[in-house]
Amino acid sequence: MSLLDGLLGGVIGGQMTTVVNSFIQQHGGIQGMVAQFEKQGLGPTVQSWVGNGPNQSSSSLPRPA
Repeated sequence: MSLLDGLLGGVIGGQMTTVVNSFIQQHGGIQGMVAQFEKQGLGPTVQSWVGNGPNQSSSSLPRPA
């Protein structure tokens, strides 16, 4: 990997972090997002992601039509 590749990767990674953080904040933070998942009947799945036990697969989530 060249120096340029490393620099670009860092910039893109930094931008993605900003996008993800903004998305989370727009949806009420982690607690707000968890609440939205729970309202949709996905409480056990999302709780597995934020809890200490094994994570349920996202393949168990319903797919949009």
